[in-house]
Amino acid sequence: MTTFDHSANQACNSVNQFRMNTYISFFNHCSEGMFCINQDGFFTEVNPALINLCGYSEEELINTLFLDLVLPEDLGETITLFEKVKQGYTETFEVCLLHKNGRRIHTNVTAIPTIFQGKLLGIHGLVTDITEKISVHESLQEMSSCDQLTRLPNRNQLSIHLKQNLARLESEELNIAVLYLNLDRFKLVNDTLGHGTGDQILKLIAYRLRNSITASDFVSRLGGDEFLITLTRKTSSEIEAVANAILQNISEPIFFSGHDLIITASIGICLANQGNIMDEFSLIRFANIAMSYAKRSDGNCYKLYSKTMGKVAMRKLLMERTFTRALAGSEFAIYYQPQYDIETNQIIGAEALVRWNHPHLGLISPLEFIPLAEESNFIVPLGNWILENACTQFRQWLEQGHQLTRLSVNISVVQLYQDDFYQNIISILEKTGLDPSYLELEITESKTLNYDSVKYKISSLREKGVRIAIDDFGTGYSPLSHLQQISIDTLKIDRGFIRNICQNYKDQVIVQSIVKMARMMNLNIIVEGVENLDQLLLLQAHNLKEAQGYYFSPPLKTKEFEKLLIA
Repeated sequence: MTTFDHSANQACNSVNQFRMNTYISFFNHCSEGMFCINQDGFFTEVNPALINLCGYSEEELINTLFLDLVLPEDLGETITLFEKVKQGYTETFEVCLLHKNGRRIHTNVTAIPTIFQGKLLGIHGLVTDITEKISVHESLQEMSSCDQLTRLPNRNQLSIHLKQNLARLESEELNIAVLYLNLDRFKLVNDTLGHGTGDQILKLIAYRLRNSITASDFVSRLGGDEFLITLTRKTSSEIEAVANAILQNISEPIFFSGHDLIITASIGICLANQGNIMDEFSLIRFANIAMSYAKRSDGNCYKLYSKTMGKVAMRKLLMERTFTRALAGSEFAIYYQPQYDIETNQIIGAEALVRWNHPHLGLISPLEFIPLAEESNFIVPLGNWILENACTQFRQWLEQGHQLTRLSVNISVVQLYQDDFYQNIISILEKTGLDPSYLELEITESKTLNYDSVKYKISSLREKGVRIAIDDFGTGYSPLSHLQQISIDTLKIDRGFIRNICQNYKDQVIVQSIVKMARMMNLNIIVEGVENLDQLLLLQAHNLKEAQGYYFSPPLKTKEFEKLLIA
């Protein structure tokens, strides 16, 4: 061997040694798991990162099969992939390994064949822990399909389930139902007991719903206090039986944080069958419409959707969409019903009543559009428009010399709850120049009215001279104790007690009791709904002084009311 050959060998050995040292350093210090296995799949080398990842010692892993760490359900695919590697291919795949303590480890493995002179010596592998990544992905998947509070499926999952069931109608005779469920007055629970308590109750409601249906049924949470349930039954009566069971289960008493609560629900039901096929969106929409009818029936009941409901819903939608345009386009008009001193037969006041002449629907009753205006909050701008125009007109009548003492204007509960309600009233009075003592605001008894929350606004207005009346008194929504909580000036006896007062002795007794109580409290009394002379004479016999009704005059347009004033 020449000196040159000897030097070349030394250089080659030095390079190989450097490469080997570099590989050993990389192998031992790599943050990812690394391994070598022989042709039979047994570990021959493992690095510290893999030892740490799997929880086994180096001694435990050496001469152990790689496949012994693989989760049983992943074994088949892993064996297939290793066979490909043995044929000279590099494969990257995900496989779930078992930690020594039994914990699952989601990993990404790259397996590289080690081949020398065409012969497989073994397999080198790189193992990356992707457990956290998989966990995040699974959490995102769960979030996209599951309600996080109740753990019920969300609307997306319900839509998939509903589509699958609707496809069955092509070959099966059955009824597929969507039940749209809304908890009654649940906002009151959140407002009084807090949202934390409300959330716990929603979880309990979800549990009760699950227990009310079978495994083949489906319940999901839309959000808030709304749930959707899908049922598949042979007959509609079976579906109604489930709805009744749900209502009964939900209304079972709840004992929570020292409170005994009874939660009720309103359910709307829409059915699809071979004679009435529709898509999932229509089913849900129609069930929602039916649910609103259950709400209007005071809740704790269910309603089946009918085509009539659909027509009414479309009419409501048309009204709601045209509210703002109607106000700007002078479609609303104020009518005035005179209030009489029944001893002198003189007009002493007027109640302002709004009417809507819709260009397509014609004259719409306030009984129809006022509740809708309240639901959509349009009652606030509408109420301000009514008050401003009525105050302006009433001041003109006073300036013309008419001896009027009262302008009555109805106020919605929704208006009362506005933070700027008091300031709005005062601003309108200042703008129109009407003395506050002429204005009487009529508040209708309502089960949704919380007197504690509005009594300060009411007392502040009375301090300014504005009078307050309770309209439709006696309808039963408000206990008499509320008359002690707020300061009022007038009680308006509901027309329902006057309609049959001449024939019904009980109505006479009720009216006498209201009159006696009002006089003891120094309240003014106005009787609504006087329609004939017999009613008027009976009221006069009880020494009542003021009344209004069709016996005297229906609500009139401004010009017609003025003719009555000068008659």
